[in-house]
Amino acid sequence: MRGDATIISNFTRYPDADAAVTRLTGAGFPLKDLGIIGDGHYAEYEPHREFGERVKLWSMRGTRIGGAGALVLGALFTPASLSGNDFVLSYIAAVLVCVLEGAAAAGCLGLAGALVCNSLERKAGGSGRRSVTRADSYILVARGTPEQTARARALIAN
Repeated sequence: MRGDATIISNFTRYPDADAAVTRLTGAGFPLKDLGIIGDGHYAEYEPHREFGERVKLWSMRGTRIGGAGALVLGALFTPASLSGNDFVLSYIAAVLVCVLEGAAAAGCLGLAGALVCNSLERKAGGSGRRSVTRADSYILVARGTPEQTARARALIAN
């Protein structure tokens, strides 16, 4: 590494600091000589999806997938009588029963999956919230000779 780290600029948002790094590397500044440092770190807690929403989502997906799968596969493996109107009605009734059974079975599996995920999350110490680290400001630093850091400051100022 050449020289000491010098503060080039201060940004309030990370995307602005990242854009400055992109501008400097595009101008020929080596990426290994640049850095972004967060200042004033704090944790924000964002709530996870509520348990009831997860159960509803998983059971609805399971119901749809089970119903569609039973509609496709149930019609193939359903025996039907081979005479006249009985054939059509028994075939339709059998397909409907298969769809309902498939939807109920897959919906229950989705519900069980949501329950297992919730219990594993609680066992792992999850509180239903997740912590995200944020910073008040971001400092762009550069390493190099005084001439190089002056050039970097001029590029950022433009």
